[in-house]
Amino acid sequence: MQRVSGDLRLSCPMHANPDWLFLTNHGSVLLTIAGDPTIGGSELARITGIDEQTAEEIVADLVSEGYVVRRQGPGIRYEINRNAHLRHPLFQDVEVGPLLDALQRNGTRQRRRGLAGA
Repeated sequence: MQRVSGDLRLSCPMHANPDWLFLTNHGSVLLTIAGDPTIGGSELARITGIDEQTAEEIVADLVSEGYVVRRQGPGIRYEINRNAHLRHPLFQDVEVGPLLDALQRNGTRQRRRGLAGA
C-alpha cells in the first residue's frame, strides 16, 4: 500500500488516479471497528492511515450519530448499530450491517495477510 494525502491507498496499476477512495475516513474507521471491537486508538489510526486525533474525532462522530456505542469496562469495547442507516439521501434506506458484512469479507482477509497498514 502507499500513503496518499494521509490515507492508505491500494497500489493498483489498473487505477491511474489514487487521489480518491470509495470509502471516507468515517467509513474506514467504522469498518475497522466492526472487524475489531476492542481496537485501541493508535492501532485504529495506523490501520486507517489517519492520525490518532482524527481517529478519535471520527469515533466521536460515529458515537454521536448512533452508528457506534462505546462500552466502558476493563478497556474500551465498541458495538456497531447494524440497524443504523446511511446518511446520504440516495442511500438513507441502506442499513449499515449488511454493507459492513459485504465489505468485511475481503477486508478481513487483507488484514490477516498484513496489507492494511503496511
